[in-house]
Amino acid sequence: SDAGMNYFDCSTGYVGGMSEVWTGRAVQARRGEAYVSSKTQYGRAPSESAVRAAIENSLKKMGLEYFDYYQLWGLGSMEMLRDALKKGGFVAGIRKAMADGLVREGLGFTFHGAPEVFRAAVDTGEFLSATVSYNLMKRTEEENIRYAAEKGVGIFVMNPLGGGVLAMTGDQQMSFLTGAGEGPWYGALRFLFANGGVTAALVGVSAPEQIDRDLQALHGEDALT
Repeated sequence: SDAGMNYFDCSTGYVGGMSEVWTGRAVQARRGEAYVSSKTQYGRAPSESAVRAAIENSLKKMGLEYFDYYQLWGLGSMEMLRDALKKGGFVAGIRKAMADGLVREGLGFTFHGAPEVFRAAVDTGEFLSATVSYNLMKRTEEENIRYAAEKGVGIFVMNPLGGGVLAMTGDQQMSFLTGAGEGPWYGALRFLFANGGVTAALVGVSAPEQIDRDLQALHGEDALT
């Protein structure tokens, strides 16, 4: 967008499958300015052929010719990582999709596991990005974020406002986050943007004015120590 929002994360499962439809409709006119990512449940696409079918089905639904990123969704164990890397597996399917122009930038993973699984995934060299749950109330991923940054792996943050809790204006317990005359969401997002390992925050919105609000935090000039 003109405001600088350019990464869009969707999946075959979000909002009853409609996130892909809506995202495709939204970015078509300015496709070259947007980074679009999607994913499907690993259990439904563990093989090279299955993930290829999932990618093609999603692109058809979205009316797009390619994804920028595709994700290994819900990486949570060493077993899943090993299976994904097997010959004829998920990762092989993404490599083939890249060779055929269906995925432009590369493969990422969304993460819900132990630190050793995260580091093992980063160390494979197969992943350009990792999507982790991180916010002021949940800082357990900070070491993983630092490790990813050292290895040149981008970090996309899910749950940046703690499922909306950190956006609750008027809550006195969150008053320490207020800044620039704004509510606690401002400080919560400034906290994320102060972390040099964070590439982007996946902020969910339900009204246009929330987009304007979040952009204020993105462009805030106050620095956090």
